[in-house]
Amino acid sequence: IRTLAKHPPASVIDQLLSMPLPFSKHVVATLQTLAKDEEMLRDILLDHIFETLNNSQTVVDSGQDKTPSRESLACTCAIAHVVEVLPEGVLLGDRFPQFVGTLLLRFGTTAGMKTDKSRTDLLVSLRAYLEQTGEKTTLALMEEEKKALRSSKVKEYPRAVARLVNSLCMAHEHEIHRIYNFLLPYLRGNFIGQRVVVVSAYAEIVNCTREEELLQNIINALLTSINDDVLKLSAIIGLGNIASAGSDLVNQFAPPVIDALMASIDDKDEAIAIEAMHGLNGVFQIVEAPRVQPILINIIQRIRPHIEKPNAKIRTCAFELLGTLGRFGNGVAAATFIDQMHGLLPSVIIHLEDPDRGVQGACKLTMRALCPLLAAEDVNKIIDRKWFEPNIKLPYDRFAEEFAIAFANSYPEKASAYISSSIEYFQSKWPQLRCAAATLGGFLLGNLPNEARHTISIGIVTTAYITLLSGQKEASVRKAAAAAMKLLYEY
Repeated sequence: IRTLAKHPPASVIDQLLSMPLPFSKHVVATLQTLAKDEEMLRDILLDHIFETLNNSQTVVDSGQDKTPSRESLACTCAIAHVVEVLPEGVLLGDRFPQFVGTLLLRFGTTAGMKTDKSRTDLLVSLRAYLEQTGEKTTLALMEEEKKALRSSKVKEYPRAVARLVNSLCMAHEHEIHRIYNFLLPYLRGNFIGQRVVVVSAYAEIVNCTREEELLQNIINALLTSINDDVLKLSAIIGLGNIASAGSDLVNQFAPPVIDALMASIDDKDEAIAIEAMHGLNGVFQIVEAPRVQPILINIIQRIRPHIEKPNAKIRTCAFELLGTLGRFGNGVAAATFIDQMHGLLPSVIIHLEDPDRGVQGACKLTMRALCPLLAAEDVNKIIDRKWFEPNIKLPYDRFAEEFAIAFANSYPEKASAYISSSIEYFQSKWPQLRCAAATLGGFLLGNLPNEARHTISIGIVTTAYITLLSGQKEASVRKAAAAAMKLLYEY
């Protein structure tokens, strides 16, 4: 067969790959024989497979349904058979970027098919390659992500592919640059699925390298990819990953990265908004203060709408980001930040009773980050208690009373604004927040020094509480309103 295949090899390979699927044992044995030939046939066979899968029309589009081409199915299956006989020097040496890159790109070109056969064949071939190269960690990851890897949804499979990229890059750090170079032409390729995979891979490579020039090239690619709605989510994730590169590189790339992430906080796609805030949170934990302080107000104003979103993940990210901004509440930005903080702190306190435990935990961390900026010793003593550890239930009524006492004594001139903010939450759709707002407002009213009570529009306050008391079906809300109203007897 080797002699026959050399005259001419392309025709023999085409004929073998045109045989019915799954390949018979005779076809498999023939392909493996060609793959063992070190002189010429191995390279011709592998080049043919890679060229077909990466650069040919792998999809037959009939208008409504997409099906994989016969050639792409055959080449995908062939990989599983030929890797069984290829030496390690080929699998992990010269051909490593081609094997890894081709298998990764195939996730993109098998997305959206009428049937999942092409994706199933891909997973078989990828598993065969990883088993042959001894990639136990990546194999375990494949099993962990098997559901996402079978998915064609652009918000599911790219994340799983990115995790595979991370595992392979961490195991073969010396190959990262070659993987980058192999994937680069497909960043501007004709097939959207390939572009999705490349951006997802680049986003994860950011976590795996400290090479300045490579990071600069990837950041530029991600910034460009943001303009494509299909690629934007992965690009935003990648830009946020720059936080893993260390303080020097973060500060170097901070201006364009921060601008891009900030612009995406308001995206109508909640997944993008979440990743933008998550990315900013990581960057802001490292970046130098002078790069952020001039835009603090802008950032806070962009965060504000998200703390009341129905999506608990968005609320969590918003509160976490707000807490991280406490890093910049000193120096030249102190007065500006503290003024903004007073506008949001009532929301943080009330959301300590958020129906979602993740949001509660984020608010606890934010309280510990922001309250020291108040320079109120009694408030700090409260925040330092075990109540604010993640897994401990906060006794909200007791906390609210002690906080109100400490705050009213330290900032009596701010109490009116906090009470007004609490009353705004009487309209919240969540009864837990209505209860928390009634409780906080009541304790602030009851503990406000006499000389500061003239700042309270008591008629508006009592009307709001009476409305809350009489208009709620939840007994817990009525109870909280009644408990607060009994504190108003001195007014």
